Amino acid sequence: MHAVRSSPVPTSTYTHFTEQPRTPELLNTLNPAGLPPHALHLKVGCVVILLRNINLAEGLANGTRLIVRHMSANVIQAQIITGADGVRGRLVCIPRLTMTVKAGEDDLPFSFRRRQFPIKPAFAMTINKAQGQTFTSVGIYLPAPVFCHGQLYVALSRCGGPDGVYVMIAHPRLPGAPEEERVTYTYNIVYREIFAGLRPRAHIPANAVVDFMEI
Repeated sequence: MHAVRSSPVPTSTYTHFTEQPRTPELLNTLNPAGLPPHALHLKVGCVVILLRNINLAEGLANGTRLIVRHMSANVIQAQIITGADGVRGRLVCIPRLTMTVKAGEDDLPFSFRRRQFPIKPAFAMTINKAQGQTFTSVGIYLPAPVFCHGQLYVALSRCGGPDGVYVMIAHPRLPGAPEEERVTYTYNIVYREIFAGLRPRAHIPANAVVDFMEI
């Protein structure tokens, strides 16, 4: 395991909004959304996800998953494992970048910059990050029901067939779900307004309960 720490930046690269000092030690503990941590713990063979658009033509877009093949102080060589056939399997180089978080983003009262590789370990990812990607098998962990239209569909459709989909439901039993020994039901959120004016092929109930024993 190799720890890659963010490069030091001049103190002028963050802005004070109060008299309280913003020390480097404090900034290193912050992990805003979309920003890599101060210390990246990586090793050759680990799966990472890209957090920035670097080169769309080369397949280096936000959300691309890669496998680390070689590491140096300022460049990481990785292999793309998602995307189109012409991109998947390509070896690419990922440099350190200086990334800025502006005041107000992620409830931060000040702006600061971090120089780090724009990646995070990604053996698991959110449903939103998985959108548009295809896997041979996928495990879906639901500690709570989905909360937005289409989320459950996105999660369940990452594989070409149901044989590669595994779902772990860790949230409490839903109201109205049949009494069984195991919790095998979760919500499928549907916004009826989206289908207004369309001719429905079938009745789509809002907040329908999905039985995974029948999938």
